[in-house]
Amino acid sequence: VTFTPDGRRAFVSNRLDDNVSVVDVATHQAISTIEVGDEPHGLLVDKQGRYLYVLNTSIDNISVIDVATLKEIKRLSASRSPWSLAQSPDGTRIVVTHALSRFIKDRSPAMSEITVIDAQRATVTDRVVVPAANLLQGVTWHPSGDYALCTLLRTKNLLPMTRINHGWTISNGLGLVWRDGTVDQV
Repeated sequence: VTFTPDGRRAFVSNRLDDNVSVVDVATHQAISTIEVGDEPHGLLVDKQGRYLYVLNTSIDNISVIDVATLKEIKRLSASRSPWSLAQSPDGTRIVVTHALSRFIKDRSPAMSEITVIDAQRATVTDRVVVPAANLLQGVTWHPSGDYALCTLLRTKNLLPMTRINHGWTISNGLGLVWRDGTVDQV
């Protein structure tokens, strides 16, 4: 669920119906439905209230909806299984996490991605690689706007599974996504 900046409308993803319901907050009634891509998950209305971004999780893209007309105006390419998104405090950029790693060669570490969107132009400006990580899901910006935080799994898929009882094959972590496109993992 996400709201317009004035709080008058809510948008609710209907993942298995491949659409988004538009709800009038005052009346609690669904007033419209917007058709989007397969399995919409994450939603965000930009700070200006111009665009609704819808993450189409099963087809690896992002629907951009004009909030005034409730029409899809374009689709942005994303990495595998876009999951969550957050807009920077200054409103200039949006970061998108992805639940699945990029396709990789056998016996290679996972390589996940964070998609960076220019919120003013609704265009993809960067694809930040997050090595040896997957299942990037939750994301939020620090109030300073200096970095975003995302949850992730550190998958050590090249270790023998005999180490699983020691917890050495998968561990939880946080990614610090700096404005310059670098990522630190903790």
